[in-house]
Amino acid sequence: MTRSSEDYLCFKIADLADEMGNDTLSYRRSFSTHLLSVAKALHAIEYVQSGQNPEGSERSAIQECINPSYSLRSLVMEAEKIRDELKLLLKRAK
Repeated sequence: MTRSSEDYLCFKIADLADEMGNDTLSYRRSFSTHLLSVAKALHAIEYVQSGQNPEGSERSAIQECINPSYSLRSLVMEAEKIRDELKLLLKRAK
């Protein structure tokens, strides 16, 4: 696969991150570093989705760009949704 033949989002984000990496403002440069991690994760995801890399090979790249508290928050939200669905089902069953 050549970059010119595919329009992957990861490349657009990496280009944006490269541009921001030269900014005079430190917080933008910091954000640029984060965007590069996101681009790497998207690259891994897009390659798994296209069948070029095996399922699961994207996991480490994703974990590198997210704050561990995001994973916990996501799991809690999922558990709360399941809890609410169970409550509704139990109420209907009575």
